[in-house]
Formats: sequence, structure tokens, C-alpha cells
Amino acid sequence: MRRLLLTGASGFIGTNLLASWKGRYEAILNLDSRPPFDATYQSFWHKADLLVPEEWTRQVADFQPTEVIHLAARTDMSFIWPPGLIWMKQQLPRLAIG
Repeated sequence: MRRLLLTGASGFIGTNLLASWKGRYEAILNLDSRPPFDATYQSFWHKADLLVPEEWTRQVADFQPTEVIHLAARTDMSFIWPPGLIWMKQQLPRLAIG
């Protein structure tokens, strides 16, 4: 049973990835702060703030993905690592995926 978790997949790249992979997985979840670029993929989307550690942890535990593709990013050039992203980076090796 393959379950794909995508972060930040509401933009151009993410919606095209969903279009080509939607039949390959039992379930796909797009965690993003914005709705999908293409409304066709609204059913895959769940609004989430990945800068909040508790939200990221809960979403992973609830969905139980077998694979994760991280596309979420800040696009402003004055970016400084907020505590939530530092925490997420530290947790990734501890996720038992695959």
C-alpha cells in the first residue's frame, strides 16, 4: 500500500506531479498553506502550516505515508530558519517511512 505525502504541492510543479502520479498510489495528500493551482486537485489538498511542529507531526501520524516529497519552500530572499523548520529538519531522520 503506497501512500504519498507531498508538501507544498499546490503550485505549478506540484499539481503537475499530482497529475502524473495520482494513479500510482492508494492515497496522496498535499499539505500546503494554499489551495492547488489547478482546482482539479482540491480533493488531495489539506491546508497546513508546516512551520508549526505539532501540525507536521500530527499530519504524518494521521496519514502514515510510505513516501514523502518535500516541495514546500519560502520564496522570499530574506529567509531565516524559523524554529518550526529547524525542528522539522531534526525530526525527518526519525520518521519510519519506507
